[in-house]
Amino acid sequence: MPCAPAVPVRRRAGGLATVLVLAASLVPSGAAVAAPSPPTDEFAPDPVQAEAVAGPAALALGDRNGDARPDAFIARWDGGVLVRPGTAAGPGTRPFDRSAEIVVSTPPGRLREIEAADWDGDGADDAVTLLDGEGLTVWTGNPLTGYLAIPDAHAVDTGDVDGDGDLDALVTRIRRDEDLPLQVVSNGTPLPGIPVLERGAEIPACSEPTDARLVDVTDDGKLDAVVVCPALGMVRVSPGLGGGSFGTAISSPAGASPFRLEAGDVVGDRNVDLAVTGSNVVRIMRGFGDGSFGTPTSYAAAGRPRRVLLVDVDGDARLDLASATAETLDQDGVGYRLNRGNGTFGTERRIAWAGAWDAQIADVTGDERPDLVAVANRAGSLAVWEGRAASDPVVELSGLGVGVYEGAAGVALDPDARILGAAAANATTLTVTIASGRATGDVLSANPAAPFAPEWDPATAKLTISSALSQPADAWRAALRTVRFAHIASGLPGGATAGRRIVRAQLGTLPFASRSVDVWLRPPEAGELRLTGVPVTGETLALDAGAWGGTPPVALRPTLERCPAGGGGCVALATDLPYILRSADLGATLRVRGVGTGPDGTSATAYSPRTATIRRLAAPELLSGPGAVTADSTVEVAFRGEEGATFACSVDAGAQAPCVSPLRVSGLADGSHTISVVQVMPSGARSAAAARVFTVRRPVEPPPVTVTTTTPAPPPVTVTTPAPPPTTPVDPPRAAPRPALVVSSRATAAQLRRGLLVRVQHVAKGARATATLQSGKRRVVATTLRATRAGTLQLRLRAASAAVAKLGRRNTLGLAVTVAAPGARQVTLAARIAFRR
Repeated sequence: MPCAPAVPVRRRAGGLATVLVLAASLVPSGAAVAAPSPPTDEFAPDPVQAEAVAGPAALALGDRNGDARPDAFIARWDGGVLVRPGTAAGPGTRPFDRSAEIVVSTPPGRLREIEAADWDGDGADDAVTLLDGEGLTVWTGNPLTGYLAIPDAHAVDTGDVDGDGDLDALVTRIRRDEDLPLQVVSNGTPLPGIPVLERGAEIPACSEPTDARLVDVTDDGKLDAVVVCPALGMVRVSPGLGGGSFGTAISSPAGASPFRLEAGDVVGDRNVDLAVTGSNVVRIMRGFGDGSFGTPTSYAAAGRPRRVLLVDVDGDARLDLASATAETLDQDGVGYRLNRGNGTFGTERRIAWAGAWDAQIADVTGDERPDLVAVANRAGSLAVWEGRAASDPVVELSGLGVGVYEGAAGVALDPDARILGAAAANATTLTVTIASGRATGDVLSANPAAPFAPEWDPATAKLTISSALSQPADAWRAALRTVRFAHIASGLPGGATAGRRIVRAQLGTLPFASRSVDVWLRPPEAGELRLTGVPVTGETLALDAGAWGGTPPVALRPTLERCPAGGGGCVALATDLPYILRSADLGATLRVRGVGTGPDGTSATAYSPRTATIRRLAAPELLSGPGAVTADSTVEVAFRGEEGATFACSVDAGAQAPCVSPLRVSGLADGSHTISVVQVMPSGARSAAAARVFTVRRPVEPPPVTVTTTTPAPPPVTVTTPAPPPTTPVDPPRAAPRPALVVSSRATAAQLRRGLLVRVQHVAKGARATATLQSGKRRVVATTLRATRAGTLQLRLRAASAAVAKLGRRNTLGLAVTVAAPGARQVTLAARIAFRR
């Protein structure tokens, strides 16, 4: 079950707090992370709402009544679904209204999973539930519930696998010692008052798969099926091919006994990564964008987590890692780790809650801060902890003169930092004394003693000014008004690295504790290092090295690697760049591993995205043209080819000349004709010709015939005709009204995450509407919906947290809605929306 979407967090003002932030180290592959530490300010220590729920088995958050407030969907062990409407009335209030609870009946059996998803496309989330070992049910608000029997059903996820604009479902099946396929459930044409579930494709899986997700891990715009195989210690990806079919599976090692699964981009390289639970562990598998994943990095967890979430907890636009455990009383609860910004995670922080069977994280109180919602099976309860975003990691202290300035918990210490002088080497309180005059007091130095583990441990920052400066000048007095502890990032894999660490404390503009850094080096951001060129044999690939920051000179050593297209390890090629693609590269992908070295020998590594699969140069694709026989002497041919290619065209075996699509040829005589098109690559290579052969056959007009006829004149006839009765004028038939767009001209980040409501009026029955929201040329979100009846069609555009984060504080978004009705021309509607964060 995908986790609820993350929401932005409004950071609180710093108050009297100082934070000293130092870099943390990457956890080695396969190594478990240190034991949990007490919870911090991300969530309140006590729940704002805690009340009884009989036998909760699973939890989902969605909008059932269309008020843009998250509602709680709770599946019960003994059958039935509870829907508690959300109030989102603000901090300190109960976010779910028990008095307005909806009780939904389901077929007899034990419910195991629940999804809140808009199955019928009416803009309201429905309850998609799984009967353990029996089948799938869907409730859309009507008295009757849709049902499809699926023996041995175990887990479910939803998504549009066939591209028809309707939700489908993917169900895993478990039977001991048998390899049962995954079952796709299609969204059939609904009957009055009841949804129809149809059995779709079966996808080969493995023995006893425990979880699955529908997510695009191959970056081709189609949903892939990702399944957990515990017996094999693998995660398998069946690439989606479109139309509801899937390709050959790609396997990646996932460690011992993998169990539950979640997907999201935790590294920030635009590739989908995986979080997989096991026994006392959660593993992160970095995705490469081609369906394969890297060696898992392990993080210690309490017991065997029943739910894993990738969601932004602290509002920094990075996915954090959370898991829920219901094992023993001393281990029960929800643990979470904050993303350090490079796909690794810090020390676990826990919220203790007996029997925490399932959990979700989203803003349910309406203050734009992520809250924690959990259900406990053992105690039979629902609880909500309010989110409390952490302070900005660098906080200023204001004041002047003698006094003690204390900051909140949040100082981060790592293996390369300790305090010398007045503070003990392993102290958790930092005291810096400013002496009289211009003396700077004690200096911060490096390399700590125990007990600091290779993690970020919280401490309290304190600055003590024992005496004021003697007779300070006005400039000095102004400089003393602000004290700041800061850190220049270093040592983070995927971030900056340094020959020496640096910690600098500054009193206004006067450094009182400072140690400079000799050299530093930072690799380019994810995706900046890339190969340019067309992936066709004979063409040249060049390297765009991206922005390597640091102390010059930075020496770059690139290595070209050839990778299997189906995933797996890459092999270095003994060649230089630029590189001319050859036959040996056919069917593979290429990437560059770049190693940058600073003047002191400090190095950092970055990888380019893989190219598309290398292929031979083919003839251009003819998109349209005349049929086999045409009566028109003027024809038009449209075509396309490789990116960067130009075209040459010829008519009836004539000389080839440069041309563009569409090509228009006039004055053709009757008879057979051939139009040929080749594409010319930047290297000068020419493809085979694509030809359109047709016959012009204009209709022959018969010659005019003159006929002379002599007819005697008839005798005159007098005819009397009565006057016709008066008639009532008849209005001509009215044309169907043109579709119209109704949408707010303004939007906030919270609205985009909850879902921007778009209404299209005057839509014919059976029409399909596609809404796309863009920022410049970058798509923010898109959705497609089919009208089941004539009238107004409602679409809800829900944007991912990462997409909203890229919009900045102010932006102008473009909304385009295309409406295609049967037997009618496609209509495109547009609007501009002012975005304010």
